[in-house]
Amino acid sequence: MSTDRISALPWMPYFPPLIDAGDRDLTSSEFCANFPTHLLDRVQVILKTGTGEPEKNKAHLDTVTSCITNLIIFSDFDENIGHHHFIDVLDDLPPTYNSNNPDFAAYSAQKLAHSQGGSVGYSQEGWRLDRFKFLPMVEKAYEMRPHADWYVFIEADVYYFWDTIFRILDQLDPSKMHYLGSPAPGSDGRYFAYGGAGFVLSTGLMKRFVGNPSTDSRLSVQYQDWAKKDCCGDAVLGYAILDKTGVKLEGLYPTFAGDDLGSLKVDKERWCIPLLALHRMSPEQMTALWKWERTRPYNEVYLSRLL
Repeated sequence: MSTDRISALPWMPYFPPLIDAGDRDLTSSEFCANFPTHLLDRVQVILKTGTGEPEKNKAHLDTVTSCITNLIIFSDFDENIGHHHFIDVLDDLPPTYNSNNPDFAAYSAQKLAHSQGGSVGYSQEGWRLDRFKFLPMVEKAYEMRPHADWYVFIEADVYYFWDTIFRILDQLDPSKMHYLGSPAPGSDGRYFAYGGAGFVLSTGLMKRFVGNPSTDSRLSVQYQDWAKKDCCGDAVLGYAILDKTGVKLEGLYPTFAGDDLGSLKVDKERWCIPLLALHRMSPEQMTALWKWERTRPYNEVYLSRLL
């Protein structure tokens, strides 16, 4: 694994808007024309979603993650949509997850609905089921892509500005243990990365946290009781990282903020701070923002002209 920085010129934009895009309808490849796909050799992006959110999934795959050529998608149902494979990350959880656990019953109900040709929509039961995806998701991502430097986890209603995340990672050493995100208060004075802002794990942390587990040492087995009892999978993940590695969250607020678009504010605390994530984005908002971001008026001024 190389520990070189992502870019030797961090002041240059990684994903600048298109020049002279005009008002015409652009194709997906045109929207992604400037995307630095070479960085995906080192940055693995993981999308977490559910089978009950087809509209959000389509919007995300058509916009925010449309340029991610190595995208891994974890869900609660195994299916192919377009050219994307949705991996059922709950499928390998031990049967004990279903014991005395009414929140996990939604998993069986969804499978039954699909087998009978029915549809599955968003529900509170599906939301409670979602918390069981975090630990196996992190394990599976490392198993599938063990040579990545960075693992970037986002959700189907989260909008990411890729230029911001690439600039952050450019300043850090992936061989060190990094757990990055928006700090949310948990139990016993602990903080965890709020899932609605996404979070990032370095390969240095993944090696210590996941390693090469046997069946009995998998995270989903070690921390099963925590996952069952806590309301939130992002909290359990943070507690497990601290318990197993001693690493605390590096809270990069307000860059990792995860605000709703409608309540986004700019004040003294955020002045000149780059925005990374927006949460609870509707498919319509995601589509409109993607088009604006990629086609907004933009003038490239390289510092090299001043040297």
